Amino acid sequence: MKIPSLILLFCALSLSAVDIPFGQGEIQATLETTGGALSNLTYKGHQMLAFGNSFSERVVANYPQEDGKARQWMERFDLLQFTPAVLENSRNRAQVMLSARGTGAFDWLRISKTYTLQGPSPVLEIEYRLENLGEEPRAAGLWVRTFLRSCQDPKETNVFYQTRADKCVELVHPGGVQMDEWSLAPQRGLSAVGGKNSNFGAALEAPLECLDSFYSWFSIDKHYSTLEFILREQRLSPGQAFVCKVKVTFTDNLPALVRELESQPLPAPVAAQGERLLTTAHHAKGKERDLVTLQSQDGLTTKFSRRVLNLVVPRQFSTSVRAVSLPADADPANTAVYETANGRPDYSREVPSRIESDGQGGKRLLFMVPGLERYFNAVRLDEKGVFRTTQGAFVALRDYPVQVCLDRAPRQDFPAEWFAGGPNLLHNGDFSQVSSSIAPWPAGFPTAMAVRNRNWYAY
Repeated sequence: MKIPSLILLFCALSLSAVDIPFGQGEIQATLETTGGALSNLTYKGHQMLAFGNSFSERVVANYPQEDGKARQWMERFDLLQFTPAVLENSRNRAQVMLSARGTGAFDWLRISKTYTLQGPSPVLEIEYRLENLGEEPRAAGLWVRTFLRSCQDPKETNVFYQTRADKCVELVHPGGVQMDEWSLAPQRGLSAVGGKNSNFGAALEAPLECLDSFYSWFSIDKHYSTLEFILREQRLSPGQAFVCKVKVTFTDNLPALVRELESQPLPAPVAAQGERLLTTAHHAKGKERDLVTLQSQDGLTTKFSRRVLNLVVPRQFSTSVRAVSLPADADPANTAVYETANGRPDYSREVPSRIESDGQGGKRLLFMVPGLERYFNAVRLDEKGVFRTTQGAFVALRDYPVQVCLDRAPRQDFPAEWFAGGPNLLHNGDFSQVSSSIAPWPAGFPTAMAVRNRNWYAY
């Protein structure tokens, strides 16, 4: 822990996409913070994503009709930066969670996606969690897009298996398919795609009770296509979360896998969970132009603080405490700190903080910054500001953006001992600029891991 006084500048956060290696056994993939999506995926070395990020979402909800016109809310979460957290990265299991809060019509909603691979299993599991962070009941459905396709040979013809009623219909592409192919009432939550010659493919299974429909788009003159599914609108009370899991099984013999899955008894009829989305019926009938879409700031529910300090501080190897002087007229009872993402504060993620005297008649705000909890020689910092292991695995983002609100009372009173210092306080090092009076060290690594009371670092 360290408590330096920092000179921090107002700044706007602009992040480029960060790649996160993710794999187990014969499945090797790359996750990306933009959209919290898969940007690359191979099975047994065979490329399974044609182009574009997969498992990216648009959030949609029905809007009460006015003057006979159908309306919907919509926000593109596929354009947002998701916050990554590696939950497990062992020899037998890989698990990564990516989460984002909406910034427009669904600013009350947090989506968390947890990707899991287990040992030698050819199955990728994705758990979706939709959480209402607001103070009123709200509703949301998901339109999920993937570019799953056998494309080791980019010109290979693929066969799509789309469940319609109780059977899988084969759609050959390129071939005799429409640009838009819908399944509005599947009795099994199964959709699949694979190479006509290679037989490499993937079978996607979604929970039938909350499945709205399956959809695929096909390019007429290129080997581009999508495999998409839509989840029904879920009504969420304040603080409530909706959770469902989607399973993708990879194989080098897709026809056999589809036959096996189709041979299983149809799921017993169950009551649908959630409402059908207006967007499904309108798009399926080619009448999407008749549906009025409200997005961006139209449905904004959050009341933002108006007096703020936006700060970005570098993480250290251990959890640390930072300090910033408060303006003379700041009210300590109405000062709180929150994490920020996509240029917005997330008031559901309060940063532990405490106000104390600066010893000169003023006040300073102390706040806690999560550390890497790694030894400095076990990680490296890449050109995008990402800490990775020496093997290239993702550890954490260097920058930790927060917003200090000077007109919002903190929700919690954090223990004083979390911020206590002492005469033997260590400077545990970060990647800030080293003072010019100190000889440079390799790769900017810290030079004072065990040296006390030396002001070697300049901010």
